[in-house]
Amino acid sequence: MGFTTLLTQRHSFHLVNPSILPFITSICALSLTMGSVLYFHGYHVGLETTFFGFTGILICMYLW
Repeated sequence: MGFTTLLTQRHSFHLVNPSILPFITSICALSLTMGSVLYFHGYHVGLETTFFGFTGILICMYLW
């Protein structure tokens, strides 16, 4: 197996591996938004939901 065979491609574009992180990040972004809205309207659960969403987004940013 030569060096040129290692550089050959089957496709003219790059295929990425599937990941669950975009789905988890979107759920965390939704909880961040909904938690902020609930907190601004005076619900005490909103602050915890906001912190959950913010922490989840930070974790996804680190793992991605």
